[in-house]
Amino acid sequence: MHQYTPRPREVALERLRAYILEHNLQPGEALPPERELCRAWGINRTTLRSAISHLAASGQLYTIQGSGTRLMHRLQRSPENLCSFNEAAFSCGFHPDTKILSLKRTACTDFLSQQLRREPGEELYEICRLRLLDQVPVFVDAAYLPSDLAPNLEACDLLNGSLLRVLKDVFHLQFGQSIVKISLTHVSAEEGSLLEIPADTAAFRIVTVVKSPDETPIGYCRTTGRADRLEMTAPLSWGGTEEGMP
Repeated sequence: MHQYTPRPREVALERLRAYILEHNLQPGEALPPERELCRAWGINRTTLRSAISHLAASGQLYTIQGSGTRLMHRLQRSPENLCSFNEAAFSCGFHPDTKILSLKRTACTDFLSQQLRREPGEELYEICRLRLLDQVPVFVDAAYLPSDLAPNLEACDLLNGSLLRVLKDVFHLQFGQSIVKISLTHVSAEEGSLLEIPADTAAFRIVTVVKSPDETPIGYCRTTGRADRLEMTAPLSWGGTEEGMP
C-alpha cells in the first residue's frame, strides 16, 4: 500500500498551527524569527514563507516589515450584545475610524416597509459608512431609519459618535430586543474597492433590525464585514438530552 507523505509546506503549516496553540499565542503577538523556526523544524526558509503566506491569505497571520510575523488581531463581535462599532473596537484594543460615504433622505421601498413597518414612500434616512480599524477598512454598512424618529439628523456628529448613541442621547430613543441575522456573502466590486479586497471575496453579511422596548422597529442596518478581520462569537449551551447526542 502506498504511504502518503505530506508535502513540506503541509508540514510547515501544521507546525505553525501547533506552535500557535501550544504557546497560546494571543492576537498581535509575534512568532519567533524565521531563521529560528527553520532551524528548529528542519525546513528551508522558502517552505516556511510559503506556509506563512498561506495563513496570511486566510487571515490568521500578518507580517510587518522589520517587526516579524504576528497573529492576526480580529474584531470580536457577539450577536447577543448590541453595542456600537466604536465600543466593540475599543474593547478589542483597536482604534476605530468612520467615513461617512453618504447621508441622505430617501423613500421607503417595499422591502424596507416590511422591515420597518412603514408605508412605501415614507421618508427615511439612509446613512452609508465605511468603518476602519487602525486605518484598515473592515466594514461597509448602510443604515435606514424613519426620518420622523430623528429629525435633522444631518446636524449630528456621526463621525466621532455612534449612531446608536446619537439616537439615544439626542433623540431619546430606547432600545429593546433586536434581531440579528448573520450569513456569508461575496463582496461586490464596489464593496471590494471600499474594503480594499478583491471583488467576490467571501465576507460576513450582518443584518440588524433594531427595535424599541415595545417591539416597534427603529432601524434596519446591513453590514458587509471582512472575514479576515472579524470573528463572530456566541455562547453555546446544550439544550437537548443525552439520548440525542451523537
